[in-house]
Amino acid sequence: MRWRIEEYYRFKKQGYGFEKFLVRSLDSIRNLDLLLSMAIGYIGTLSEKVEESIEVVQVIVASKRLYGIFV
Repeated sequence: MRWRIEEYYRFKKQGYGFEKFLVRSLDSIRNLDLLLSMAIGYIGTLSEKVEESIEVVQVIVASKRLYGIFV
């Protein structure tokens, strides 16, 4: 279990640059951690249902626009 927790925090730090956020209080860090965890959970839930959901297709199309990849 400990290894899974370590991997999760490493993923947040490297994948989303969590340690680069500049905040001044512990409450701000906790809030950012909570929001990032919720976003990761939402993305994980969406990725499990790639074939079933039109919402997933819309998220993929929108994200491609953000990164300059046109469909």
